[in-house]
Amino acid sequence: MLKCNGSEHVEIIIVDDCSPNWKPPENVRSFDKILVLEKNSGAAVARNFGISNALGDIIYLMDSDDYILKRDFVEDHTKYHNTDCVWYSSIQSQGFTSNYPNEVSIETYFDYIFFKQPHICQTSSLFFSRKNSFRFDESLPKHQDWDFILFSCLLNGVKVKRGDGCIFFDRSDKQSLSRVPDGKKSIPWFSKLQSINSLEIDIAQIQYHLFSRYPERYVWIKFICMSIRFLILQKTSVKSSAIKLYHRLNYYVSVIASFCCNSKKNY
Repeated sequence: MLKCNGSEHVEIIIVDDCSPNWKPPENVRSFDKILVLEKNSGAAVARNFGISNALGDIIYLMDSDDYILKRDFVEDHTKYHNTDCVWYSSIQSQGFTSNYPNEVSIETYFDYIFFKQPHICQTSSLFFSRKNSFRFDESLPKHQDWDFILFSCLLNGVKVKRGDGCIFFDRSDKQSLSRVPDGKKSIPWFSKLQSINSLEIDIAQIQYHLFSRYPERYVWIKFICMSIRFLILQKTSVKSSAIKLYHRLNYYVSVIASFCCNSKKNY
Protein backbone atom coordinates (compact mmCIF):
# COMPACT_ATOMS: atom_id res chain seq x y z
CA MET A 1 0.00 0.00 0.00
CA LEU A 2 2.81 2.42 0.86
CA LYS A 3 4.10 2.05 -2.71
CA CYS A 4 0.84 3.27 -4.26
CA ASN A 5 0.62 6.77 -5.69
CA GLY A 6 -0.67 9.20 -3.06
CA SER A 7 -0.13 6.87 -0.09
CA GLU A 8 1.65 9.67 1.79
CA HIS A 9 -1.75 11.34 2.13
CA VAL A 10 -3.53 8.18 3.33
CA GLU A 11 -4.16 7.52 7.00
CA ILE A 12 -3.80 3.86 7.93
CA ILE A 13 -5.97 2.67 10.82
CA ILE A 14 -5.07 -0.70 12.33
CA VAL A 15 -7.73 -2.19 14.60
CA ASP A 16 -6.54 -5.07 16.78
CA ASP A 17 -9.45 -7.22 17.89
CA CYS A 18 -7.68 -8.26 21.10
CA SER A 19 -5.47 -10.74 19.24
CA PRO A 20 -3.12 -12.91 21.33
CA ASN A 21 0.59 -12.07 20.99
CA TRP A 22 -0.15 -9.29 18.51
CA LYS A 23 2.63 -6.85 17.69
CA PRO A 24 2.16 -3.59 15.74
CA PRO A 25 4.02 -3.32 12.42
CA GLU A 26 7.31 -1.46 12.46
CA ASN A 27 6.57 0.92 9.58
CA VAL A 28 3.63 2.73 11.22
CA ARG A 29 3.84 6.46 10.50
CA SER A 30 3.19 9.29 12.95
CA PHE A 31 -0.26 10.09 11.54
CA ASP A 32 -1.43 6.47 11.36
CA LYS A 33 -3.58 5.02 14.15
CA ILE A 34 -3.44 1.79 16.11
CA LEU A 35 -6.69 1.02 17.91
CA VAL A 36 -6.90 -1.91 20.30
CA LEU A 37 -10.25 -3.35 21.40
CA GLU A 38 -10.52 -4.40 25.03
CA LYS A 39 -12.02 -7.77 24.12
CA ASN A 40 -12.40 -9.96 21.06
CA SER A 41 -15.63 -8.69 19.53
CA GLY A 42 -15.61 -9.91 15.95
CA ALA A 43 -14.71 -8.45 12.58
CA ALA A 44 -17.83 -6.28 12.23
CA VAL A 45 -17.13 -4.45 15.50
CA ALA A 46 -13.50 -3.87 14.51
CA ARG A 47 -14.48 -2.54 11.09
CA ASN A 48 -17.12 -0.20 12.48
CA PHE A 49 -14.68 1.08 15.09
CA GLY A 50 -12.12 1.84 12.41
CA ILE A 51 -14.71 3.56 10.21
CA SER A 52 -15.86 5.72 13.12
CA ASN A 53 -12.30 6.86 13.84
CA ALA A 54 -11.32 7.60 10.24
CA LEU A 55 -10.58 11.16 9.13
CA GLY A 56 -9.95 10.61 5.41
CA ASP A 57 -12.44 11.39 2.66
CA ILE A 58 -12.55 7.78 1.43
CA ILE A 59 -12.79 4.63 3.54
CA TYR A 60 -10.91 1.58 2.26
CA LEU A 61 -11.53 -1.71 4.05
CA MET A 62 -8.78 -4.31 4.35
CA ASP A 63 -8.55 -7.59 6.27
CA SER A 64 -5.22 -8.38 7.89
CA ASP A 65 -4.15 -11.16 5.51
CA ASP A 66 -5.03 -9.32 2.27
CA TYR A 67 -3.11 -6.61 0.45
CA ILE A 68 -3.28 -4.09 -2.39
CA LEU A 69 -1.95 -5.05 -5.82
CA LYS A 70 -2.95 -1.88 -7.66
CA ARG A 71 -4.26 1.44 -6.37
CA ASP A 72 -3.86 5.14 -7.21
CA PHE A 73 -5.11 7.11 -4.23
CA VAL A 74 -4.84 10.45 -6.06
CA GLU A 75 -7.06 9.32 -8.92
CA ASP A 76 -9.42 7.61 -6.49
CA HIS A 77 -9.91 10.83 -4.52
CA THR A 78 -10.75 12.76 -7.67
CA LYS A 79 -13.26 10.16 -8.86
CA TYR A 80 -14.85 8.81 -5.68
CA HIS A 81 -14.58 11.11 -2.64
CA ASN A 82 -17.95 12.77 -3.20
CA THR A 83 -19.97 9.79 -4.44
CA ASP A 84 -22.93 8.04 -2.83
CA CYS A 85 -22.01 4.56 -4.07
CA VAL A 86 -20.16 1.67 -2.53
CA TRP A 87 -17.37 0.56 -4.84
CA TYR A 88 -15.71 -2.84 -5.21
CA SER A 89 -12.29 -3.45 -6.74
CA SER A 90 -11.04 -6.34 -8.81
CA ILE A 91 -9.68 -9.35 -6.94
CA GLN A 92 -6.89 -11.83 -7.42
CA SER A 93 -6.58 -14.88 -5.23
CA GLN A 94 -5.01 -18.32 -5.26
CA GLY A 95 -5.79 -19.57 -8.79
CA PHE A 96 -8.38 -16.84 -9.39
CA THR A 97 -8.58 -13.54 -11.28
CA SER A 98 -11.88 -11.67 -11.29
CA ASN A 99 -13.80 -10.37 -14.28
CA TYR A 100 -16.58 -8.59 -12.43
CA PRO A 101 -19.58 -6.79 -13.94
CA ASN A 102 -19.91 -3.02 -13.66
CA GLU A 103 -22.69 -3.15 -11.06
CA VAL A 104 -24.42 -5.40 -8.55
CA SER A 105 -28.21 -5.15 -8.21
CA ILE A 106 -30.73 -6.78 -5.92
CA GLU A 107 -31.87 -8.94 -8.83
CA THR A 108 -28.39 -10.29 -9.54
CA TYR A 109 -27.01 -10.21 -6.00
CA PHE A 110 -27.53 -13.78 -4.75
CA ASP A 111 -26.52 -15.42 -8.03
CA TYR A 112 -23.35 -13.34 -8.04
CA ILE A 113 -22.20 -14.05 -4.48
CA PHE A 114 -23.15 -17.73 -4.46
CA PHE A 115 -21.76 -18.98 -7.77
CA LYS A 116 -21.53 -16.57 -10.72
CA GLN A 117 -18.96 -14.06 -9.42
CA PRO A 118 -16.72 -15.61 -6.73
CA HIS A 119 -15.54 -13.22 -3.99
CA ILE A 120 -17.39 -10.22 -5.45
CA CYS A 121 -17.76 -7.48 -2.81
CA GLN A 122 -15.38 -9.28 -0.46
CA THR A 123 -14.57 -6.91 2.41
CA SER A 124 -11.03 -5.99 1.33
CA SER A 125 -12.27 -4.91 -2.10
CA LEU A 126 -14.76 -2.35 -0.76
CA PHE A 127 -14.36 1.43 -0.51
CA PHE A 128 -16.71 4.40 -0.19
CA SER A 129 -16.91 8.07 0.74
CA ARG A 130 -16.71 8.73 4.49
CA LYS A 131 -19.72 11.06 4.25
CA ASN A 132 -21.91 7.96 3.95
CA SER A 133 -22.89 6.33 7.24
CA PHE A 134 -22.38 2.72 6.17
CA ARG A 135 -21.85 0.18 8.96
CA PHE A 136 -21.63 -3.59 9.43
CA ASP A 137 -24.15 -5.63 11.44
CA GLU A 138 -22.27 -6.48 14.65
CA SER A 139 -24.72 -9.22 15.64
CA LEU A 140 -23.69 -11.58 12.83
CA PRO A 141 -20.94 -14.16 13.39
CA LYS A 142 -20.53 -14.73 9.64
CA HIS A 143 -21.39 -13.23 6.22
CA GLN A 144 -20.94 -9.64 7.42
CA ASP A 145 -19.69 -8.47 4.02
CA TRP A 146 -22.62 -10.04 2.16
CA ASP A 147 -24.99 -8.52 4.70
CA PHE A 148 -23.30 -5.11 4.41
CA ILE A 149 -23.87 -4.97 0.66
CA LEU A 150 -27.49 -6.12 0.87
CA PHE A 151 -28.82 -4.38 3.98
CA SER A 152 -26.64 -1.27 4.27
CA CYS A 153 -26.57 -0.59 0.53
CA LEU A 154 -28.91 -2.27 -1.95
CA LEU A 155 -32.03 -2.32 0.22
CA ASN A 156 -31.47 1.38 0.96
CA GLY A 157 -31.17 2.33 -2.69
CA VAL A 158 -27.39 2.70 -2.61
CA LYS A 159 -25.65 1.75 -5.85
CA VAL A 160 -22.90 -0.87 -5.68
CA LYS A 161 -20.48 -0.51 -8.58
CA ARG A 162 -17.11 -1.70 -9.80
CA GLY A 163 -14.34 0.79 -9.12
CA ASP A 164 -10.63 0.99 -9.81
CA GLY A 165 -7.85 -0.95 -8.14
CA CYS A 166 -7.07 -4.59 -7.47
CA ILE A 167 -6.50 -6.43 -4.20
CA PHE A 168 -5.14 -9.86 -3.34
CA PHE A 169 -7.60 -11.92 -1.31
CA ASP A 170 -5.59 -14.52 0.61
CA ARG A 171 -7.49 -17.80 1.10
CA SER A 172 -4.52 -19.80 2.40
CA ASP A 173 -5.58 -19.62 6.07
CA LYS A 174 -7.78 -22.69 6.47
CA GLN A 175 -8.65 -21.62 10.03
CA SER A 176 -10.28 -18.43 8.85
CA LEU A 177 -13.92 -18.10 9.96
CA SER A 178 -15.17 -18.08 6.38
CA ARG A 179 -13.36 -21.35 5.60
CA VAL A 180 -13.94 -23.35 8.78
CA PRO A 181 -17.00 -25.60 8.20
CA ASP A 182 -19.66 -24.50 10.68
CA GLY A 183 -23.24 -24.21 9.48
CA LYS A 184 -24.39 -22.79 12.81
CA LYS A 185 -22.69 -19.47 12.10
CA SER A 186 -24.78 -19.04 8.94
CA ILE A 187 -28.11 -19.37 10.78
CA PRO A 188 -28.35 -15.75 12.06
CA TRP A 189 -27.93 -14.30 8.57
CA PHE A 190 -30.34 -16.83 7.06
CA SER A 191 -32.92 -15.91 9.73
CA LYS A 192 -32.41 -12.23 8.95
CA LEU A 193 -33.04 -12.88 5.26
CA GLN A 194 -36.21 -14.80 6.08
CA SER A 195 -37.55 -11.73 7.88
CA ILE A 196 -37.47 -9.57 4.74
CA ASN A 197 -41.07 -9.00 3.66
CA SER A 198 -40.50 -6.28 1.08
CA LEU A 199 -38.21 -8.32 -1.16
CA GLU A 200 -38.95 -11.34 -3.29
CA ILE A 201 -36.04 -13.70 -2.71
CA ASP A 202 -35.71 -17.43 -3.25
CA ILE A 203 -35.22 -18.67 0.30
CA ALA A 204 -34.77 -22.24 -0.93
CA GLN A 205 -31.86 -21.15 -3.14
CA ILE A 206 -30.23 -19.27 -0.26
CA GLN A 207 -30.69 -22.24 2.07
CA TYR A 208 -29.13 -24.52 -0.54
CA HIS A 209 -26.02 -22.39 -0.96
CA LEU A 210 -25.56 -21.74 2.75
CA PHE A 211 -26.23 -25.19 4.18
CA SER A 212 -26.18 -27.97 1.58
CA ARG A 213 -22.48 -28.70 2.12
CA TYR A 214 -23.38 -29.93 5.63
CA PRO A 215 -25.01 -33.41 5.62
CA GLU A 216 -26.23 -32.94 9.18
CA ARG A 217 -28.21 -29.85 8.11
CA TYR A 218 -29.25 -30.84 4.60
CA VAL A 219 -30.30 -34.47 4.01
CA TRP A 220 -29.06 -36.35 0.95
CA ILE A 221 -32.37 -36.69 -0.89
CA LYS A 222 -32.97 -32.96 -0.54
CA PHE A 223 -29.44 -32.20 -1.71
CA ILE A 224 -29.83 -34.33 -4.84
CA CYS A 225 -33.28 -32.98 -5.73
CA MET A 226 -32.37 -29.34 -5.11
CA SER A 227 -29.09 -29.64 -7.00
CA ILE A 228 -30.95 -30.90 -10.06
CA ARG A 229 -33.67 -28.29 -9.69
CA PHE A 230 -31.30 -25.34 -9.32
CA LEU A 231 -29.08 -26.54 -12.15
CA ILE A 232 -32.13 -26.58 -14.42
CA LEU A 233 -33.23 -23.14 -13.18
CA GLN A 234 -29.65 -21.82 -13.46
CA LYS A 235 -29.60 -20.90 -9.78
CA THR A 236 -26.41 -22.82 -9.20
CA SER A 237 -23.57 -24.09 -11.35
CA VAL A 238 -22.06 -27.53 -11.88
CA LYS A 239 -18.88 -26.34 -10.19
CA SER A 240 -20.72 -24.92 -7.17
CA SER A 241 -22.77 -28.10 -6.68
CA ALA A 242 -19.70 -30.29 -7.15
CA ILE A 243 -17.85 -28.36 -4.44
CA LYS A 244 -20.78 -28.88 -2.08
CA LEU A 245 -20.77 -32.59 -2.89
CA TYR A 246 -17.04 -32.74 -2.15
CA HIS A 247 -17.55 -31.16 1.27
CA ARG A 248 -20.40 -33.56 2.05
CA LEU A 249 -18.25 -36.58 1.21
CA ASN A 250 -15.28 -35.13 3.06
CA TYR A 251 -17.46 -34.83 6.15
CA TYR A 252 -17.91 -38.62 6.21
CA VAL A 253 -14.20 -39.18 5.59
CA SER A 254 -13.46 -37.02 8.64
CA VAL A 255 -16.02 -38.88 10.76
CA ILE A 256 -14.60 -42.27 9.76
CA ALA A 257 -11.02 -41.12 10.37
CA SER A 258 -11.96 -39.80 13.80
CA PHE A 259 -13.76 -43.04 14.66
CA CYS A 260 -10.78 -45.16 13.61
CA CYS A 261 -8.41 -42.99 15.61
CA ASN A 262 -10.55 -43.28 18.75
CA SER A 263 -10.90 -47.04 18.26
CA LYS A 264 -7.12 -47.46 18.15
CA LYS A 265 -6.74 -45.45 21.34
CA ASN A 266 -9.35 -47.54 23.14
CA TYR A 267 -7.77 -50.76 21.88
